[in-house]
Amino acid sequence: PGTPMYLHGRVVDVYGKPVAGAVVDLWHANTKGTYSYFDSSQSEFNLRRRIVMMPMAATARAVSCRPAMAAHPMAPPQEVLNLLGRHGNRPAHIHFFISAPGYR
Repeated sequence: PGTPMYLHGRVVDVYGKPVAGAVVDLWHANTKGTYSYFDSSQSEFNLRRRIVMMPMAATARAVSCRPAMAAHPMAPPQEVLNLLGRHGNRPAHIHFFISAPGYR
């Protein structure tokens, strides 16, 4: 459900060469702005992906649905924001965590 989102990208070193074995973890909120970790109505690890770059891979591709503005009603930072009278909504966004052997 939702509007399709097409992602593609490259993991390269400082010289522009592909990084074999790089791992790209990505995740985002659903169309209602909630993450599967906080929303028990979603399956575990919903809208989370792991892409392992193969040797000499030029690009990584993934298809998902466009996320909505994210809200974390049960997260500790939201409790502080509630006390301050502020909302904790964040613009729609995608998280990327990239790691590779031999890189920091």
